[in-house]
Amino acid sequence: MLNNTSLHSIPLCVCWCAYLYMPAMLYIYVTNMHLPPIKYCQPYLMTATGIFCTFYCILAPLVYIVGADWPAPVAIVCGYILPCLICVSFILSAGAVVVMYKITDLIVLHSHFSPAQVKRLSFYRKLLYPKVQVVAVAACGAMVSAPYSIAVYSFRGLTTAELLHSSHDTVLWAATCTLALLAGIGGIVLSAQMAPYIDNLGLRFTYRRSCYAGSILVALSAMLSTLEITTSLVWARNYNVHYIFYTLAAQYFFFFNLVVPLRQLASFQRLLFGRYVASTRAASSSASQSRKATVPAAQTDELEQYLHSPHGTASFFEFCQRDFRTEEIRAWQLVEQFKHGNVTEHKVLSTCLLPQCPLACPTSIEWGPLYVKRVNSWMHRDTDIVGTDLPRTFFDEFQVALLSALCEDVWLRFKEQSMEWKDHNRRRKSLEGMDTVLRMVVKQAPPEVVSPTPAADNDLLESLDDELASMVHH
Repeated sequence: MLNNTSLHSIPLCVCWCAYLYMPAMLYIYVTNMHLPPIKYCQPYLMTATGIFCTFYCILAPLVYIVGADWPAPVAIVCGYILPCLICVSFILSAGAVVVMYKITDLIVLHSHFSPAQVKRLSFYRKLLYPKVQVVAVAACGAMVSAPYSIAVYSFRGLTTAELLHSSHDTVLWAATCTLALLAGIGGIVLSAQMAPYIDNLGLRFTYRRSCYAGSILVALSAMLSTLEITTSLVWARNYNVHYIFYTLAAQYFFFFNLVVPLRQLASFQRLLFGRYVASTRAASSSASQSRKATVPAAQTDELEQYLHSPHGTASFFEFCQRDFRTEEIRAWQLVEQFKHGNVTEHKVLSTCLLPQCPLACPTSIEWGPLYVKRVNSWMHRDTDIVGTDLPRTFFDEFQVALLSALCEDVWLRFKEQSMEWKDHNRRRKSLEGMDTVLRMVVKQAPPEVVSPTPAADNDLLESLDDELASMVHH
């Protein structure tokens, strides 16, 4: 209920002042929409949601506070049509994320899809094109707002105060509440379609949380509106409580879907690699040069087995790079290359075992002199008996010592901190897949040194169609 008393308007005024940060945040979001992780969140649709939320949170309170004599159509547009547009753009963004995840799952992770599912994806993939997204928001918004347009025309002769005191306002509120609750249910259903193993950015949880919280706030507002009508809840009517709940619902959508991703820009690398416990780098100078491996063989075997697993070496290397040092794991990789005949023993010696070598570490300092003697001794043997080629197992002791050094600290922390680290390559692969999908549907400015022909642009935009079509035929 509109109330011109200054005291009664204070709560809504406080909320309005708190919402004034929204235009600045929206501008920052738009200027950074090409950066990860924002670019994976369907930023064009989310920008539309942010625009509607900003207009609603700033204009609607003004109407209820100082707009008693304003034309009723202004109140209808600000108080009813804008919430409908928020619901439309938000649901479309959730649908676009689902489509992007499904296509990534199909093309990059090669999940099984039936021909019918592939055809549906081929149709819905149009929702990933920014121009189509704009048209979809306009078309769906016009369709949902059509009944309110009739109200705008019918009540054009009324003032805002007259509309809010009439029974027509109750009908408009009921319709808006119903649409908002249906949108909340739809958002929850769509979030369930977002595959968790592709959702590196937590969009599944973000959409679900937004829908739950928004639905609860809308339901509370609807309940208060009902109590105002049936029991004359004076204080709620005087202090515009149910209007505050509606603006808080829009504020919740805005904050967690536009502001929070901005906070994640600087920490996106941490988000990509998974959670890990911050720890200081181990100082190599503190390790004893005469240290002997006391690690059980079972641990070194476990680490070696993991390093030989698909993506195991890459994941463990990334962990060492961020949380330890890489000399040991790189030396281990070089010995592996020697075993496969890709490098010579001189390369291993000069890189890992000689004084001041590039991969110097406590283990190499300990084993270096011994292996220099072994190599020299081997080279001076009778070549007619032993030959000149070192056996592929020549550096096995050094390799086991490297594994033991890694097991003493790094491997234990790796296992403690990160089931997610073990999934690092899958997570990175899914993000690379989403990048591929986005490049197929978003025209980006080419590098300055490259001037692709129009045919190259068309090939890029049509590649997704070709990929999906080939899967349908198969």
